Amino acid sequence: MFANNYACSTARTYVSALGYCHRLAGYSDPTKVFWVLEMLKGYTKMGMRVDTRLPITLPILLSIVDNMPSLCSTLYENRLYQAMCTTAFFAFLRVGKITICPRSPFVLQIEQLVKLEDQTGGF
Repeated sequence: MFANNYACSTARTYVSALGYCHRLAGYSDPTKVFWVLEMLKGYTKMGMRVDTRLPITLPILLSIVDNMPSLCSTLYENRLYQAMCTTAFFAFLRVGKITICPRSPFVLQIEQLVKLEDQTGGF
């Protein structure tokens, strides 16, 4: 699989499936053998890819906000997405903290927000 440029996660899935089939048939699991585990560990290290994602900077945020009208069908939707993007940027939020996901009940609530001010009353 390595020679054919399969991802490490794909190889682990295939090996896991083999182990499952063996256990289901009542045989010992060949995937738990020391050298198989070590090969998978090495595959993980060799298959590591450099993360090419870059953080969103203020110019990128401004570009996103400026181009939002071409993505949204209504002005209301446009304003919602702009508010969401700017809030996430300035509050250092991950997407999972400001969007609803059935698997994650830990969504930021409006009552959890606090306005930060300096000594003069400014932001």
